[in-house]
Amino acid sequence: MGNDDDNKKDKKINDKKVSDLSVVNEGIVSLKDMHFNVSVGLVERKVIIEDKMKDIKMVFPVGVGAFDEGVMNEGKVSLVTPRFKNGFIDPRAVISKRTKPRYFAGKPFIRILKGNDLVSDTTAIGFHIEVNDSFVRGFDSHGCMRLRESDLMAFHDLIMFGNEQQIPVSIQYYLKDQMDHPATKRNKTYKTILNIGSDQSPFFIYDRDNLVQMIYKENTQAPIDKLVELEQDNYYDLFNYDTTEQLREQEVRRKNECDAKVMAGTLSMDNKKFQECLDAGKRKDSFRDRIYRKLMGIED
Repeated sequence: MGNDDDNKKDKKINDKKVSDLSVVNEGIVSLKDMHFNVSVGLVERKVIIEDKMKDIKMVFPVGVGAFDEGVMNEGKVSLVTPRFKNGFIDPRAVISKRTKPRYFAGKPFIRILKGNDLVSDTTAIGFHIEVNDSFVRGFDSHGCMRLRESDLMAFHDLIMFGNEQQIPVSIQYYLKDQMDHPATKRNKTYKTILNIGSDQSPFFIYDRDNLVQMIYKENTQAPIDKLVELEQDNYYDLFNYDTTEQLREQEVRRKNECDAKVMAGTLSMDNKKFQECLDAGKRKDSFRDRIYRKLMGIED
């Protein structure tokens, strides 16, 4: 998947004219009578919203998380969007008009729970608007899934005006359902986590948004073939997506490495030199960065 055949297939679908399509109204069903399930295929970059009993299915294209090429989860290639086996969307956890940070533009943020407990199972992952100028069906985000505004609003209304307290969500690399959306996928050029260390000892840093810093790999085929669907992959069961926790572990490892250099005599015990060792490769936070975060609503 993710090769030139996919692009040719997408182009063939895109070449169809609107005049070739027809819409037939077969009836009206109240949202109060609907029972949806939500499934996401990350590699396919699609979300399927379905009521099987009423034979109703909608497919929306999405942009998903960037690649982690062995930096945060060392030695493994994964996406920074978590996989969920038994997730839920609860209307009470949905933010209908999210204004902070400002790039959410007052549009919905549809949060995903990793279980059915509204408090203990909350996550920072959800569906939201594309934060760039135009929608990209690629691998670009810090973990959330991005939709076109019209699709996001429709998704939001299906949840908020329905009658269900919790809607089941499954997020995995691939879906068995082959139904797709004609929006073009971008497989060549993708984002990946910046590694300021080495392959043997990787380190990541935060950017000015206080998120993991990423870089674009321009005109490079996304390593989709290295993504492996594993049975035990369910939120934190296999991969750890808590960057705060990972940062603490990384800082402990960096200190141990600097201590080892002191013991080996390759690093001076001088406090300034030791601190430079601890800070090696880190991004320096500037006054402009702090102003930016205040303007964006990232920091109060």
